Amino acid sequence: MIILTDNNNVLIAIGDEVINDANEVGVVWINGAGYGLDGQQIHELENVPEYIVAYKYKYVDGAFILNEEYTDPSQDFYELQKKVSEQDAIIEELEQIEEKEKQKTLEEEIDELKQLVADLASLQLGV
Repeated sequence: MIILTDNNNVLIAIGDEVINDANEVGVVWINGAGYGLDGQQIHELENVPEYIVAYKYKYVDGAFILNEEYTDPSQDFYELQKKVSEQDAIIEELEQIEEKEKQKTLEEEIDELKQLVADLASLQLGV
């Protein structure tokens, strides 16, 4: 098996063979994807345990270790969805507050108009 690591020893790709690009120096192809990273290293191994996945592990001194900077993309997506839902709720609450403020302003204007009508009526009646 072939593994490709970046300059921080993070596992980038796992495959059965590596193909050097005929047109671009430093670019290799593994499983149909091209890689041309600065400091990339290709390692040939007997086998790679099934639980090893790209980006989650590093390959350091012949051993796979967890990448301490790895974040699970599905967890990131869940957290993002949660934040968007929270923001949507805040926007809805702000819109409701704005609507209430508009309602108060309209009610105040109606009260002022009623008072003006009453004042006009009292002037016309001479009260």
